[in-house]
Amino acid sequence: MLTVRFARLLLLAALAVLPTLSHALACKEGGRNGNVLITEDIGTTVAVPVTENTGVPIWHSSQRTVNVHCYKDNNVREAEEVYFYPNPRPKQGQPQGVQFGVVYKGQAYYQTERIPTGFSIPQCPSNVSLDKCPAVSFTLSFQVEIATKKPYPGNGQVGINQFEVLQFDGKYGINNAPNSNLVYKVTGLDKIRFIQCAVKVWLNPPNNTLD
Repeated sequence: MLTVRFARLLLLAALAVLPTLSHALACKEGGRNGNVLITEDIGTTVAVPVTENTGVPIWHSSQRTVNVHCYKDNNVREAEEVYFYPNPRPKQGQPQGVQFGVVYKGQAYYQTERIPTGFSIPQCPSNVSLDKCPAVSFTLSFQVEIATKKPYPGNGQVGINQFEVLQFDGKYGINNAPNSNLVYKVTGLDKIRFIQCAVKVWLNPPNNTLD
């Protein structure tokens, strides 16, 4: 009797874990065996005066055009829309003084909610095995943008060097399986500095050259 009860407890525990695993959509760049990470460094030092208002863009990535391939890595047969999920790793540490946005189809999104890409993975017929469900491939372009966000850190530093900005995923949330979904990560955040003053120079006449 104890053995049967123990087996039932194990089964219940396994079922409790399943929703976090089964409601997952896999999306990669270029195919099922494709790339799962886009990394971009911000490049040179960015100086931000502490007098700057919140929401002022201070950096944007190059225009990224990616070929995304999504397939069902779950037990869900219904059609699913593909989204950008901002901040897919909330425990990675939060940067100070900045916020991250996605520029898609000419619109900048600074929010914590998911952003629809406009592409969907089709429904999987009931007579098809899960590993044979239809997949979807599409090409889209986007940019990542960094903007100011008060309060600014007193030590003048963002506090972290890298940040996973977004992940491509389905409507049931983040797929946390390793190497399963395409992620965009920005690095070099230690090059952002918050300075106490800004200097503006006016030339008179305007066409003079400042040495």
